Amino acid sequence: MEDLKRLMAGDKSGPINIGNPGEFSIVELAETVKALIKPDVEIKIVENIPDDPRQS
Repeated sequence: MEDLKRLMAGDKSGPINIGNPGEFSIVELAETVKALIKPDVEIKIVENIPDDPRQS
């Protein structure tokens, strides 16, 4: 929480990674949002762009 407060008070803009104590996949995030917002929506999985970085 302290990192977020410092980020908001600072002069940086754009995407900044302040980390996260837990990891989850994009599919897990989509499923969570789906459950909270609209359970009957379909999640579509599409091909990544060629230069998309991969986590191994």
